This record gives sequence, C-alpha cells and structure tokens, in this order.
Amino acid sequence: MLNPSLGRLLIVDDEAKPMALLCELLTKHGYDAVGFTSGKEALEDLKSQNFDLLLTDLMMPEMDGEFINPSYINF
Repeated sequence: MLNPSLGRLLIVDDEAKPMALLCELLTKHGYDAVGFTSGKEALEDLKSQNFDLLLTDLMMPEMDGEFINPSYINF
C-alpha cells in the first residue's frame, strides 16, 4: 500500500544546496517536495502542476519571489 504524502510542496531558491536540503528534509517528513533554483522554471511547473504550498526565496537574480503574484499566473 502506498503511503500518501502530507501535501505537495514547491520550493524555489536560487541557492541549490539550501533548496535541496529543504526538499530532502520535507520529503523525509512525508511531504512530496519539488525544488527549483529558477523562478522561471518553477513558474512553468506551477502552471501545469498542483501544489498545496509554495515556499520561495524573495530575492533571486532572474526572477524574484514576487512571481507568485496571481497576476503572473494564468490558471
């Protein structure tokens, strides 16, 4: 029997190591965590996938954390 996750999380941080560690920690605690180091890549995934929670770095080089503004996302 499959163990259902506690929720699907999208983690975005331009620093790969902290993003990967957070994804690993959350996965060990039962979450389905998906991570990106690019806001643009995360936004593309966010348009096609469902997530329960988005955790993002607010200051990133190519696209900051404000990409979560609903006006940027076409559902």
